[in-house]
Amino acid sequence: MKTILPALFVFLSSSIAHADIPKACSTLEGADLSLNTDSSIVSSSNIAFSSDRQKIAIYQVSDAKQQATFKLFDSNTGKLLQQQTLNHYEERSRQTRLGFSPQDRIVYLQGMSYSTKRSADYGAIPFWNLANNQIVFSPCSTAMGVSDMQFSDDETVAFSSTVDSFSSLCSTQEEKALALIGQSGSYQFNPTTKHLYANDVETNPDTYQSLVKRLGEDIKHVSLYQSPVAAHPYDRDSRNTFASLQLGTAPNHRQLIAKSEGDRLTLSYWDHAVQQNPPKKIYQQVFTIAELGRGAISVPYHHSQLSPDEKQLAFISKTGVLLVFDVESGKLRWKKNLPIAATGKDSPRYNLEESLIVVHGEPASALVIKKDNPKTLYLYDWQTGKQRELVIPDAYNLTYQQYGQHLVFEAMQPDAQSLLLVNWETGQQQVITLPEGFRYFAHEQFYIANKQQLVLKNIDTADSIIALNLNTGKYQSLKAPYPDERYYSSEYIRLGDKHYRLLDITTPTDNGEAQTSIQLYDVATKQTQTLLTADVVLYAELIEREAETPEYHTVAYDREDGQTVFCRWSLGRQQN
Repeated sequence: MKTILPALFVFLSSSIAHADIPKACSTLEGADLSLNTDSSIVSSSNIAFSSDRQKIAIYQVSDAKQQATFKLFDSNTGKLLQQQTLNHYEERSRQTRLGFSPQDRIVYLQGMSYSTKRSADYGAIPFWNLANNQIVFSPCSTAMGVSDMQFSDDETVAFSSTVDSFSSLCSTQEEKALALIGQSGSYQFNPTTKHLYANDVETNPDTYQSLVKRLGEDIKHVSLYQSPVAAHPYDRDSRNTFASLQLGTAPNHRQLIAKSEGDRLTLSYWDHAVQQNPPKKIYQQVFTIAELGRGAISVPYHHSQLSPDEKQLAFISKTGVLLVFDVESGKLRWKKNLPIAATGKDSPRYNLEESLIVVHGEPASALVIKKDNPKTLYLYDWQTGKQRELVIPDAYNLTYQQYGQHLVFEAMQPDAQSLLLVNWETGQQQVITLPEGFRYFAHEQFYIANKQQLVLKNIDTADSIIALNLNTGKYQSLKAPYPDERYYSSEYIRLGDKHYRLLDITTPTDNGEAQTSIQLYDVATKQTQTLLTADVVLYAELIEREAETPEYHTVAYDREDGQTVFCRWSLGRQQN
């Protein structure tokens, strides 16, 4: 199943209307989301569907009563199947998201939930076990808000991570935390063994011991990795470099460490998969690199990067030397001194953006270093270290989008009406002047099928695009209906041999409120069919299943009669 449109929540001001497209509606018994919350915000994230779409779960919260109520409905009949209330409850963020577990055994809430009957620094997560109709307020960390939730195969254990990097392993069957981990990096969860594996190796021995001590007996649920080589202590001598790269997947981690002191560089490779600490050493290579020990040119940090085939490692020393090694043997393939900035020898040699090293893959392979002044891209061949330079005009941003061998740069001024097209293999550059009044967002650029054209969508005019041929630099201005299937994006629905869009149209009413209707828009005839008009549209989503008729699902609330209605709109494969 794939969903096409994002969920909507809009406030309207008339009752639910009928349309001529086949639909099946059911009133959800007692699902008054608007009146049962103390907040004026009614969010679509308060609604969740089971995997087969046969059940609807709704979450309602009352701050005044310190209660959270969970209800489960039959989506075909609207009948209330079961409900449960959680008392002594506080919701500290309205940015919650209700969801079903993968096997639909549990309804859970991601957010910042707390118990008011006891102090809870990390918060908790409600797990509603449908089989026994019980809510477990499990003390998984919610901190700044849960960003991800994973379940074990039997759904008895859940792993949660938050936006501020707190992680926890909790039981979904009882109020029990198996492991609470502070801001100590990211982890991988094995749903079969219910075990956590750290994605990073801890290079500070004190921090590692602190983690082990804090976990206590819970360490049996977590695998941490301690580096056999400690990082440099803080030292103002910028010639000291320490780089650590984790390779492989849990639990078969390997660690590649580069550590320098003066002009002496030690590269070592370690196997963390063995059950021992410290891990097994695969090799250690020692190099004398004169460039590492000269001068005091420094940058705030260094970066490491694997080649596309993961057989080579590149990293930049703090003195601005680019080094490329063979991963399996530890041999130095080549080295380059990065260019010194025009402002002088004591200035950073390249720009300070986070993506100092960029990897370009097919159809060619290159390592890219950026420099701000002048705006330059330095391209290095992974195998030989051969260097090429691309100087970018000041009128364009140094950041870009890569499409094969083509790089597309945006103008510094958003109203400049131009793009810079660069072939990074040949170095050829071309300025593309866009039509007057055409505006686009860079993140809305996307390929069409032949990978030779880039489609830009006009954000001011619906169904208006530019198709840019990356090889020739020429473009076409097109309006829907388009002559070629490749020009349609995921915003369009294909029914039979026609394309449609789902639109929400808002118009003012006589009493000064807004009224919004959801319409099915035929891009060929420019005609619309109204699907729904309601006071509050809580949820709207297009559902497409393979070899089945597409359906449009809505949950709407009518203020006048206080009813919440779920409707399935059968769009069909053919439209006349």
